[in-house]
Amino acid sequence: MKYSLLSQFKGALLGAVVGGFIGQELSIAAGSFTESLSNSNSARNSFQDLEKNPSRIGEIALISARSLIKCEGLELEDWQESLKQWQNTQLVQYLNWETGIASIPVAMLYHEDEVKLREKFNQIAEVWQGNLDVKLNNLAIGYTIALGLQEKLDPGIAIPKTIFYLKEESPLVELLTEVQSLLEKQVDLKTAIVRLSKKANEMKELSKEASTTAWLISLPLAFYCFLSTPENWQLAVLRAARIRQGPQICAIVGAISGAYNSMVGIPVEWRRIVDARIEKTSTMAKVAAREAEIIELAKSLWALWCGVYNPETMENQLNLVPAVAASNVIRPR
Repeated sequence: MKYSLLSQFKGALLGAVVGGFIGQELSIAAGSFTESLSNSNSARNSFQDLEKNPSRIGEIALISARSLIKCEGLELEDWQESLKQWQNTQLVQYLNWETGIASIPVAMLYHEDEVKLREKFNQIAEVWQGNLDVKLNNLAIGYTIALGLQEKLDPGIAIPKTIFYLKEESPLVELLTEVQSLLEKQVDLKTAIVRLSKKANEMKELSKEASTTAWLISLPLAFYCFLSTPENWQLAVLRAARIRQGPQICAIVGAISGAYNSMVGIPVEWRRIVDARIEKTSTMAKVAAREAEIIELAKSLWALWCGVYNPETMENQLNLVPAVAASNVIRPR
């Protein structure tokens, strides 16, 4: 086992929140395709220079996790209502990204069972979105996170496995196939965007789909950013921040890379800076505001997956470190 599952749970949830902030703040501070984004010192200064303009996209994952924990599983009515309440507080609409990011905790909770994972995502699609493209995007995100949590995510074959799991002919599948080719050729980000945009435009002309080119290529670009540097959370998210829909893509990349590299892979310096920013800008009292609270939320979700979650004993236990072992290994003294 490369990392503990608990650390991977923390990495996925914290990665979504930190990634969303990075995408928003760096895109505002530096703009698209700015070379300073590849420098960690410049990135840190960009965080500190900004007073406002916070990204709240990562909060969607936290609200989703709270619903799962409260209901001890996916209860669609509560899950949907929680997201609608969040949506009503926002000035910015994230279009079809809400369900993708809200599905991250769902993938975490049901990660070990591919059949059940598909079943839960189908339920979400029926109640929340009927669009096939949105459904497949969410399923691709969830399946990749599930592979990461199971330590079955092989970067070299991640895209072929995802395509096989989706079992649908769609623009997403065609674009993911193109991403696999781009990764094998080791093309740079700008070239990847141009190539994927061209292919997406060709598909739109043939099918006359209403989806925008930016929407069609967003998830494929998230896969490109992660799979270009799968072992480096920081570099993957910085690359994603250079894309037009930076906050949304960064949240997805941050979650996938967090599940793969665990919480250890997220730079401590960035976590501290973002921690201070979240405390000042969180929009809902029920949303976890500080890193410690996000970690506790991930721990509760992990405990729910383990089957040992108890709301009476899990409250206010931030400093307790759980022990995990095979049956009958841990014994009383």
